[in-house]
Amino acid sequence: MTSASILIVDDDRAILDTLQLVLSDHFNLVLTTDRPENVLDIVRKHEPSIVLSDLNFSNSQKDGSEGLQLTTLIKDHYPEIPVVVMTAYGDVNLAVRSVKAGASDFIEKPWSNQRLIITLKNQLDLRYSKDQLKKLQAISRDSSTEEDPSLGIIGESPEIRLVRERMKKVAESDANVLILGENGTGKDLVARGIHKLSSRNKNSFVKIDLGAIHGNLFESELFGAKKGAYTGLNADKPGRMSLADGGTLFLDELANLTLPLQSKLLSALQNREITPVGGTKSEKIDIRLISATNADLSDLLDEQYFRQDLLYRINTIEINIPPLRSRSGDIPVLIDYFLEELKAKYKKQSVKMSKSAITSAKQYPWPGNVRELEHAIERALIMCSNNTITSEDLIPLGSRKKVSREDELNLEKLEIQAIEKAIHLSSGNITEAASLLGITRTSLYRRIEKYKL
Repeated sequence: MTSASILIVDDDRAILDTLQLVLSDHFNLVLTTDRPENVLDIVRKHEPSIVLSDLNFSNSQKDGSEGLQLTTLIKDHYPEIPVVVMTAYGDVNLAVRSVKAGASDFIEKPWSNQRLIITLKNQLDLRYSKDQLKKLQAISRDSSTEEDPSLGIIGESPEIRLVRERMKKVAESDANVLILGENGTGKDLVARGIHKLSSRNKNSFVKIDLGAIHGNLFESELFGAKKGAYTGLNADKPGRMSLADGGTLFLDELANLTLPLQSKLLSALQNREITPVGGTKSEKIDIRLISATNADLSDLLDEQYFRQDLLYRINTIEINIPPLRSRSGDIPVLIDYFLEELKAKYKKQSVKMSKSAITSAKQYPWPGNVRELEHAIERALIMCSNNTITSEDLIPLGSRKKVSREDELNLEKLEIQAIEKAIHLSSGNITEAASLLGITRTSLYRRIEKYKL
């Protein structure tokens, strides 16, 4: 919640000070007022993420009518802002009336700090989900009308042309897609491009970074949760799969899923239905699934870290995105593309890239791939002198030395050397070579094919 802001409304200054102290560690900005008549002006000026309001503001009124009127006023003008009200302990009737007036939830006085924070967080999560759905739908509508023959995948090398061709072909169907590639190669762009080309492009594209979701939250994030499913959840929370209904669900960093979570995902994909946490009824879903990983799933299968049946389910079509170092001929094109975008962004139209910088860029291995190149150009544009980006501006000497040291310990090179040595020692006997390496024959064959040995 640290990036969110909150407005607290109460006529008691001591309560405002206490709440500000309690919530300041959880919100980027805590606004307070003891004058309800100023609330709309404050909301208009600061656009708080959420409002926490008392229901009584004067000694003459104790029936909550003032707070109910304020709640209705806020919701009439700013329906997207959740309002949580504070009620007297045990006043169930007033709590019900406040929800009918538009309040998202209520807290009883005296409050528990833990319950207060959980309640506010849940309402912010719910708002975020709704906001995301609206944004995703708007982005999908806008993107479906744009014409971009490159689909955002810049380059004219045979490898990149093949990626674009496969994107166009697979977009014609609802087949599940698995995108493979190192970090920074553009897996997200490929997934969005497929959605944009598909018949689902007027519906949502929902991305889930599986590496960022804690195991305990997996089910509620994917499948949603019903009101009361866990402490402080006072409204239904839609899951990402529900948000993607009719559109495309993009599962990024797939290899981070544990085996138990893989089973739950497989069940949902097989049955095409989900059951929210705390729910008793299953809900049908209609999604197109795209998954991505930078891991070698074949190795994970051999080591029994990934389910074979899940791989079959997600991998109808496979798209491999090459690393930037294997298509260095595309680097000048990428430089032109990013440089033009960044010159417009920073209003530095006269900046140029020197020939030596372009040459250095083509020779540099770019371990972070296209993403690293883009960031390097942005940094160089900001820091260069005389409106010319030099080789040193683009790739500082420290970065080159770092990559050089890393290259000495490059796992890929070490693996190739180990395989070649094992094959030599076994006089070409693959079974014996695999035994020397401590891997299966199948794994060794895959590596021989991968490294073109």
